[in-house]
Amino acid sequence: MSRTERAIRSFWLCPALLFLLALGVRLYRIGAESVWLDEATSLFLARHSLFDVVAWTAKDIHPPLYYLLLHFWRLFGESEVALRSLSALAGAVSVVVLYFLGRRLFDRRTSGIAAFLLALAPLHVWYSQQVRMYTWLGLWIVLAAYLLLLALEEQKVGYWVALAVVNALALYTHYYTVFGLLVQGLFVLYVSWRTGRWRSLLWAAGTMAFSILLFAPWLPTMYFQVSTGGGGWVARAGVPGLRAFLDTLIGFTVGTVRGAYPVWMRWTAYLLFVALCIWAVVYGLRAALRGNRKEERGLVFALLYLAVPLSVAWLISQVKPLYADRYLLAFLPGYLLLAGRGLATLAPKAMRWGALALVCGLLLFGVWQMAVLPENPDWRDTAAYVSERFEPGDVAVFYPGWDEKPFSYYWDGSLPAWTWFKVPLPPDEVAASVNPGIAGYRRAWLVWSIGHYGDPQGLLKQYLDRNFRLLDVRRFRGDIGVALYQLVPQ
Repeated sequence: MSRTERAIRSFWLCPALLFLLALGVRLYRIGAESVWLDEATSLFLARHSLFDVVAWTAKDIHPPLYYLLLHFWRLFGESEVALRSLSALAGAVSVVVLYFLGRRLFDRRTSGIAAFLLALAPLHVWYSQQVRMYTWLGLWIVLAAYLLLLALEEQKVGYWVALAVVNALALYTHYYTVFGLLVQGLFVLYVSWRTGRWRSLLWAAGTMAFSILLFAPWLPTMYFQVSTGGGGWVARAGVPGLRAFLDTLIGFTVGTVRGAYPVWMRWTAYLLFVALCIWAVVYGLRAALRGNRKEERGLVFALLYLAVPLSVAWLISQVKPLYADRYLLAFLPGYLLLAGRGLATLAPKAMRWGALALVCGLLLFGVWQMAVLPENPDWRDTAAYVSERFEPGDVAVFYPGWDEKPFSYYWDGSLPAWTWFKVPLPPDEVAASVNPGIAGYRRAWLVWSIGHYGDPQGLLKQYLDRNFRLLDVRRFRGDIGVALYQLVPQ
């Protein structure tokens, strides 16, 4: 084997192994969880023609790119595994891109550790198993970060053009891309100030202008969606307090299953990651004071990557609530770059390997708990239960009406259903809302989200209880209720 061949193999061996690890972790039990509402909505949109995908998405709250990708990805089938593997692929590729980004910012050891942490990060694994766009947003953001470094270092037009295209793709995936653009702008401003090469700032401004130009056809739709209050369920969480930052970092550390960790293990994870990030900052500041410009640049980039999106989203949410951890997932790499740098610079070597083994164990525990502990609402068993007992002359009544989407995913054949309800349901319109849907049927199946904000007092069920004979009632995981009513005498 020639020296060139050995160099190529050495260059690609680590990222290839990281990709296989990340993909394997994300495909493990990827179909175990039931499809839930947001995933069913993604499939509903993707099943339309390309023109209708765009038209329907304009009525939703997100841009259309992910749904267009999913439209074609359906060629591999519509099982849970087939649909979710699109997100798993984006998650695994993100690990590889983070590896190359870390090499540009710091060194190979840091990049390998940071990418390894992302491969096993419970929160990233969780959203890599969802039929949603969040890992694709993360992929575009981290790829744009890497292209920005290449453009600043190589000063080649091709890298700036590629950056503009990737930023446009990110904008067409999710509006939180705006925070990524802000990170890029601040970093270019920092680099220009430190190097005195202000031409880079002009290139960056032109690149962002080109990205916005590519996104211009969707800008009126974006304005309509944002101005009309799309994503009202985010706003219902209220104005975030300072605790929101802590909750986000906890999610970045142990994912969605913090309650599954023993207390001692959970606090070990928290304190260890905090200590690693603090050490990375201390190490970087000391190196910067000694004139190590590369270390300073890497530290600044990682801090901007993490702190700017969280802080700006939090500040905006004081006026218009939009702070959501699933949207902020795209900026998890900034957190892991800091933790990875902290691990990579630990000395002596035994301490470094011991800390890495401990971190690996903590992350694997979270991934394992997510794999064995069901978290999604159990629409699979709900639909199976109703299907086994559904008879001719029955109708299914869904409140809220959109719950019909995940239910129908598991329903074989056509389903007589009534979904036309206001959210929230006015107390004086309960009878007028449900009676047209059940008229002429012998039995009605009420499928409702217990405690849902649209009918927290359960007025719809109370009305049916008073006026019709209750034959059966069941409750399924995820606060799903099912009740069967006799509408007319046998």
